Amino acid sequence: MLAPVLRLALAIEVVLGLWLGLTITRAFEVPAGWGLLGVPVVVVGVPLAATMLSFLVAMPFRHAHDSGSRLGLWRGLRWFACELAALSMLYVLLQPFERRFVRGPSQGGGQGTARPVILLHGIYCNAASWWWMRRRLDCRGIGPVYALDVEPPLGSIDGFARQLARFIGHVRTATGAERVVLVGHSMGGLVARACMALPGLAPQVEKLLTIGSPHHGSRHARLGIGANSRQLETGSDWLCRLNADPASLAVPIVSIYSRHDNFVAPQESAVLPGARLIALEGVGHLALLFDRVVGRSLCDAIEEPEPGVAPLAAHTSRQVGTEPAAAGHP
Repeated sequence: MLAPVLRLALAIEVVLGLWLGLTITRAFEVPAGWGLLGVPVVVVGVPLAATMLSFLVAMPFRHAHDSGSRLGLWRGLRWFACELAALSMLYVLLQPFERRFVRGPSQGGGQGTARPVILLHGIYCNAASWWWMRRRLDCRGIGPVYALDVEPPLGSIDGFARQLARFIGHVRTATGAERVVLVGHSMGGLVARACMALPGLAPQVEKLLTIGSPHHGSRHARLGIGANSRQLETGSDWLCRLNADPASLAVPIVSIYSRHDNFVAPQESAVLPGARLIALEGVGHLALLFDRVVGRSLCDAIEEPEPGVAPLAAHTSRQVGTEPAAAGHP
């Protein structure tokens, strides 16, 4: 359902770019062919504006400011550029043309020996957002891997949780596995926790890995529309109920997050009581989906038979390291 909307938005941007380019060429009396440059200017300009807005909104609440984890000029520019590239990749190429990038589950461990993994996308996203990360999982032979689209895009997280519950039943039947591994980016992590809070669902889940999930809400949600945005607001009644429900924390949880997340504000919202924490620096919210350390840590955590995360190699965006299970929200 989201893909047609994004294709329509992309078409409008192309038309607007052509109009703007041709208007400028007429005004300056230059060849009309130069007007085609208006298309990339608009198509790139929209993600650029969205990225800048996300950073401006997050800046007053940044965890890195209080912890002393500040980026220098060049690392800061790289941080911004990678987030802009990730947003452009997702909303210009991957998600509008979801069918070209989303395929069926990989074979993984095979019937009876499989460890099924279900990927859950974030708000205003679809299954194509997992394109890069699925390749990392496939290279490690993890799976079968399923990417679930939850709909409608502006629906409630409770409705998404019920969709996930039905899908878990389908996957368990198809693979013969007793339990599944859930992986959620951003809102997807909260969809998974809301699903586990449903009667009888937690025993069907082996572990949960969240990537940049605002377990305690985000200030950015005030700018969004839809029932899911209202639920993701910091201090919302829905989040208070979820965090008070022990069933939503009934399985081993790993929270991978960035201390420089530009959509989760404050960044400490990713710190979940009882979860194992992996903190990164210099990685934006959407860039987490394309980050090598995130991919490696995700694979390591899925493959481990016991709760915990194996030591990880260094990354240019600098991994702060693994932290013990959080005793509570700061």
